[in-house]
Amino acid sequence: MRKILNIMAVLLAITLITSCSPNGNKKIDVDNNKKAEDKTSDDKKEDVKYSGKDIIIGLKHKVDTDILYTTIVLKDEEMLPYEVEKDVILFPYRDEMYKFQVAEFNDESVNEEMKDEYDEVLGEYPLYAYNHKFNFKDIQFLKKEEEAMSKRTIEELTPEEGDISNIKFGRDEIMAIGDGFISLKEYTMSTGGGSMVHANSVNKIYSIDGLNDNKALELHEVFNGDLDKALIEVMENNEVKEEAKEDGNIKDEFYFDKENITIVGHEGELVLGLPYVQEFTHTGNGTHFKDMLDYSKIPVELKDGFKRAKLPVEYKELEENIEELREAYYLKETDAIVVLTKDSLRLYMKGNREWNKPDKSIPINGESYIVYVGEA
Repeated sequence: MRKILNIMAVLLAITLITSCSPNGNKKIDVDNNKKAEDKTSDDKKEDVKYSGKDIIIGLKHKVDTDILYTTIVLKDEEMLPYEVEKDVILFPYRDEMYKFQVAEFNDESVNEEMKDEYDEVLGEYPLYAYNHKFNFKDIQFLKKEEEAMSKRTIEELTPEEGDISNIKFGRDEIMAIGDGFISLKEYTMSTGGGSMVHANSVNKIYSIDGLNDNKALELHEVFNGDLDKALIEVMENNEVKEEAKEDGNIKDEFYFDKENITIVGHEGELVLGLPYVQEFTHTGNGTHFKDMLDYSKIPVELKDGFKRAKLPVEYKELEENIEELREAYYLKETDAIVVLTKDSLRLYMKGNREWNKPDKSIPINGESYIVYVGEA
């Protein structure tokens, strides 16, 4: 069984590396939503004008081992045909429209002696054929018309002498965006192309202005309350518990990671989240990986600027009446409840509480999450 686990760990690393860039045939269904949703506006006159705020919804989609982003813009409470922005999260800031965009860095070098081992079926070389193979995806904050450019260099990533980690992969994943901050999960993985794998996840919270300079906020800057007391409460009352298993060269630990507290969405609000992680170590082949499995709400109050508007109804009411509910958030100025289910994004406007009759429904397929809701 342990041999199987070791093989699975290596296969996971290979999968992450070989699929870190989206293929051309990977598409989120919102690509075709505009055609579908335009039917709802066929009867509207071309001279219809809106005077309120636009509703902006930023979505994260997980496709295989990749993460894609989409922004949907609805024209205020009249909800005229929406616009879709691919691969970015739009964000109104300082009277202008900004965006969070992925800056990608790729570089590879193949051993000359291995060039005849190119796999025509896979469309690439086996991992052991590379002198180095780097892929990093960084989230950056820019004006809408600017393009993200990675600041990474080959020199920064090239292994030092004696270091066999010549395959490196990294990815920033947006967890939540608020008025003046963004929380990210930064994932990195390296392998020498053999059985050794190193993978790690780290949570960071940035002010928007500090993101590009990699200046993370200190945790005490984002909340009020007694954190130590709140952590004890979470750990004592949680259904999952900490545990560690050891068998020969293998150690498998499950625990609450108090060093990686971050901000996440939870039942209609943004909260401080305590990660529950799995950390796997194989001292025989040098494999070590850490993955965040879930987040628990820490009962402290976020400071102003890190909160979202409180839902006007109990979250439990939504759970009881909306099938396969995933997330729900409230936009106070437009009086809109934004709801994400397993297969649709729904809006309930101006006090609409007929949960089976949303004012707008947009098909969303796949594993998707709301990372931002706002008005502009």
